[in-house]
Parts: sequence; structure tokens; C-alpha cells
Amino acid sequence: MSDAALGRRHLLWIAGAAALGYLSSFVFADLLRLQASPLAHACLHVAAVAHNPASDLFLPPRASGTVRDAPAAKTEPDPPVIELPLRGEWHALRPPGHPREAFDFVALSATGRRYFSRSWVAYLLSAGPAADWYGWSRPVYAPVEGIVVAASDGWSDRVTVNLVRDLLGPLVRRPKAVDADIRPLAGNYVIIRSSQVSALLAHLRRGSIRVSVGQRVAPTHPIGEVGNSGNSAVPHLHLQLMDGPDPLRDRLVPFRLRRYERWNGRAWEAVREGALAPGERIRSVP
Repeated sequence: MSDAALGRRHLLWIAGAAALGYLSSFVFADLLRLQASPLAHACLHVAAVAHNPASDLFLPPRASGTVRDAPAAKTEPDPPVIELPLRGEWHALRPPGHPREAFDFVALSATGRRYFSRSWVAYLLSAGPAADWYGWSRPVYAPVEGIVVAASDGWSDRVTVNLVRDLLGPLVRRPKAVDADIRPLAGNYVIIRSSQVSALLAHLRRGSIRVSVGQRVAPTHPIGEVGNSGNSAVPHLHLQLMDGPDPLRDRLVPFRLRRYERWNGRAWEAVREGALAPGERIRSVP
């Protein structure tokens, strides 16, 4: 068998395994009427992290030098407390390859069991509309008070979702920032600089950004809508905080959320201030 044929066979195996893992989560979620499983959380954005990690927008730069010449450890300041930039019910996910400071938010149905209104089969056998995902075009709000230092619109959304295509796509495309243009990774995005940190909100829907550079915004000010732009497999919002306004150079900062509710497996519980856990089901408070 030729090398080319072997390569094609390997790609088919990868496609089948990825699609099977992704789909099995939703199959069990549908049949057992449970919320989407942790396997679905891990598979949701395999495509978003399949490219070269060295070019990943959301990975902070590696420290240079050895342990011997590293500076002495410093006491870390308390994490900044921000507002939830969304309304309704969401899964707070940390896909493989994401650092612990960054989260992806995928909207859930009112029952908390589904990410989209169609059957999962539609997303395997054909390309289902991204608009059928519950997060599509949902409003996004400023999580901090500050000045808009970057607002980039005009990058195309992936308006359909096909599981095999979108899981394999980044393996072929291997997107990366070009000449400091982060849109191949972040899509349409907004960066807000507060007195403490900079907040990046990425993968916004094309044409939805409602703020401009230099504009001062308060927490909960509308800034755009959830989309599927950039290196995104499904409609979702990516949120990260940084110690500066440059996503390619500045360090990521952990954060805490103010005033929301989390599902504890039996009931909703109020959280006055808390840190998110990967896979946590949360919702906004009126």
C-alpha cells in the first residue's frame, strides 16, 4: 500500500474515532435524558485545540531559563472578581489544551440536557445550522468596567456544524495568528482593559459587535453576540483575563465570578462569589 493510501486510511481512522467519541456523548445524553456527559465537554472543542500548541492564542508564553535562575516566588494577588458576561444557562468548559485560566461557555437548553435543538444525527450525516445551537447569537456583556482597547469584526462565522468536518478541520488548516492578527484564532473579538486586567471575549458573531475602541463600558454593557467565528468548532464564547492587552504576549490571570447560580446535581445554589470548575453548569441571576 502506498504512503498516500496509508495517510488517507489514518485520517479516516482519526475521523471515525473522533466522531464516535463526540457523538456517543450526545447519544447517551439523549437516550438517558441526562445532561451532556463529561466526554462531550472534552470533545466539543477538539478541533479548536488540534493545531500547533505553540501558535495557540490562549496559551501564555513559556518561561525561559532554568529552575536555578528563576526568580523567587511571589505572593499572588487575589483573583479579580468579574461579572458573568452571559444570561441564561451555560456549561463552563475547559477543553483539552486550554490553560486553567480560560473558559469556554456553551449554552444549554432550559432542561439543561442539550446544546442544540436538532437530533445529533443531523450533525453527523449533514451540516446542521449553527443557529440551532442554543448559544447562537445570544447577547454578550462586558464582564468588567474599563476601556475597549480592541474590537475586531468582519471575520466569517462557520454557519453550519458538521461533527466530522469540524473535528478534522483544524488538523488540516492548523490556524495561527499572522502578523499579530489573532482573528484566525479568536474570530471576532473584543478586549476591555480595566484598572487590573484585560478581558478577551472571542468567537463573537460577525456583525454583532456594538462597541468601538476607546469607548468606556460598565459591567453588563452589551458588546456583541455569541458566534462561531475563528478557530471554533461550535457556537460558544471564549473568555480569558490577561495582565495586559496583548493575547499573544501577556500572561493569563485567574478570575472569580460575582453573583450567579451553580447546579450541585440536585438543585441550584446561589453563589455570591466563586471560581468556576470545568464542566460546571451555571446560570445568571436576574
